[in-house]
Amino acid sequence: MYVDNGWAEKQDNIISTTDLTFNSIIVSKTTPIENDELTSKMYVDNGLAKKQDNIISTTDLTVNNITVTKTAPTENDELTSKMYVYNGLTEKQDNIISTTDLTFNSITVT
Repeated sequence: MYVDNGWAEKQDNIISTTDLTFNSIIVSKTTPIENDELTSKMYVDNGLAKKQDNIISTTDLTVNNITVTKTAPTENDELTSKMYVYNGLTEKQDNIISTTDLTFNSITVT
């Protein structure tokens, strides 16, 4: 009889899409394990304090040395190495313009 009444008094599980109103919340476990778990503002603030703004191509930097380990950029604002640029340029020919001297073995006109 006790078990039946105990289960009857239980509420449904509260999930991340449930609308709730509270006067206050005390978070005892601040590190979330699942994506839909609540966490404290302190946990988020501490995580953000350990991050820096993204460095992009327009960011002014002064450095003593840069080592590039990933030479092929995937975004337009990523740094790349001189070797990547040089290899790309060696695969191209100079532009042919109206004053370029050209020599042909044959020309077919149709």
